Amino acid sequence: MSLYTLTPILDAPQFTVTIQADANDADYQYETQTYTPEQFDYCVAKQLIFLKQTAGGHYELDKFNQHEFYTRFIDRNNTPEKDVRFCQLKFPPGENWNDCHTLKEITVTYRDHESVFHIVELDYEAELVPNELS
Repeated sequence: MSLYTLTPILDAPQFTVTIQADANDADYQYETQTYTPEQFDYCVAKQLIFLKQTAGGHYELDKFNQHEFYTRFIDRNNTPEKDVRFCQLKFPPGENWNDCHTLKEITVTYRDHESVFHIVELDYEAELVPNELS
C-alpha cells in the first residue's frame, strides 16, 4: 500500500529564477520568482545577464542598478506599464538584502507544457544591445 500518489501538473510553461547572495560570510539570502516565457524572453533573461555582468564579482552587488537597466534596455514608449512591472526582478530580494555584498548564484529552470523541467544556462558573455527608443 502506497502512502501517496504522484499526479503530473499540466500547466502553462514557466521559468523559475532563484537568486542567491552572500550577506555575511556564508549567511545567504535567496529570492525565487516565476515568469511566463513572454516575460522571460522580453526582459528577465537580459536583466539577469546584466546583473551578472555589472555586479557579479566579489563585493560588487551594490553596483547593480535596476534603473540603469530599464533606461538602457526597456523601450518604455512601446511597452505597457503592466508588462514592465511583471518583468521586474524582485531584486534585491529579502528584507535584509542591503546586508548582501556578493552575488553567489543565479539558477533558472524552465517547466514546459508537459511538466518536464529543464535547466536554463544563460550566456553571461553575451553582448547586450540597448533597445532603440522610438
